[in-house]
Amino acid sequence: MKQRLSLIGLLLVIILTVVLSLANRQEVVVNYLFGQFRMPLILVIIGSLLIGMFIQYLLGLTKNMSLKSEIKNLKRELSEIPVLQKEEHSDRIN
Repeated sequence: MKQRLSLIGLLLVIILTVVLSLANRQEVVVNYLFGQFRMPLILVIIGSLLIGMFIQYLLGLTKNMSLKSEIKNLKRELSEIPVLQKEEHSDRIN
């Protein structure tokens, strides 16, 4: 089911991209700090989308790494708990 939904989502994105490309074929001037250039509007839109996706990926990657580190620390703490309980139990018996 999840795979089917992913496929439907991908098809919707492809259809939307085709519709946008047909509707935005005119040339635009893109100005940046060191000059300017002309290109079709759809390429500007897709380029902006890709840059945004890349930035989101990098942000998600750093969050994922911090969560993995936290999980590792919590697993280590959890594995130490039974050892402490056994030591406390043996101290009570003696």
